[in-house]
Order: sequence, then structure tokens, then C-alpha cells
Amino acid sequence: ELGLEGHVHGVACVAWSPDGSQVVSGSGDMTALVFSAKPGNSDLALKGHTDAVVSAAWSPDGCQIVTGSSDNMVRVWDAKTGTAGLVLM
Repeated sequence: ELGLEGHVHGVACVAWSPDGSQVVSGSGDMTALVFSAKPGNSDLALKGHTDAVVSAAWSPDGCQIVTGSSDNMVRVWDAKTGTAGLVLM
């Protein structure tokens, strides 16, 4: 069992990294959190959306994460640093 803590609202989506070492979860709290596959707290908090994060996916090489939100924006993040890059409206 993998217990993941950090969101303050319900989780809307999850996606495993291509190598299976991490999972990203999106929530109604307007964040996406990146967790190690080992139990514990989040490794990264991806903050920038202004409404619920409802979709998340990893790039095939595991270097980027893309999130979609009810704020009508898609954001591309660096999976290692959590830095936001491209924003699509």
C-alpha cells in the first residue's frame, strides 16, 4: 500500500512516471504533487493553476509533466525541479 499525503482536496487524477519510480496526482486544491513510489510526503508541488487540476501525464522520457486544469490552461513542468515552462490557453 502506498500512502500519499499532501492534497487538501480530493484527488482527480494520477499518472505513473514512465520508469515507475514516481507518481503525479492532480487535485481540487489547484496543485499537482509528485511523489516517490516509496511511501512518504510529496517530492514536488506543481503550483500555478487557479482551479482544479483534472489531468496529468508524463512525457515518454520522464523529463516533463503536463497538467490540465478547470482554469482552461495546460501547463508543462520540469519533472525534476517543478519549474513551470510552457503554458497553453
